[in-house]
Amino acid sequence: MVDPLFAGHNWWLYINSYNGVTNIDNIHVTVVTTPTPMPDVNMDGFVNIFDINLVSSNWGGPGPAGDANKDGIVNIFDINLISSNWTPAPGGGAAVPEPASGVLLIAGCVAAGVWRLRRRGRINPQT
Repeated sequence: MVDPLFAGHNWWLYINSYNGVTNIDNIHVTVVTTPTPMPDVNMDGFVNIFDINLVSSNWGGPGPAGDANKDGIVNIFDINLISSNWTPAPGGGAAVPEPASGVLLIAGCVAAGVWRLRRRGRINPQT
């Protein structure tokens, strides 16, 4: 695993020989990775509830596990960073209404129908 700080940058590494012979070799190193979003603390490619779980299990600790903002302590600022970079679930699932919503809709339609019939005089409230 490569720290995102180093990813995509060119680095030159100079090696000196200390055996009495002046020998300098230049080695060009390029670190290439797919950048992981910074608040993706569990490195799964998504910023989601599993990152929140990692933060909560390391709460108050020095990190690096759970320290999304890399400030040296796992705290509310890590939760804020995760929530502001939340990744939608794959497939973008649609909201599903609760079954109680349907019951309330039906009850409202029945009540509106009864009110309308009373208003027209088809239902006598006295009987």
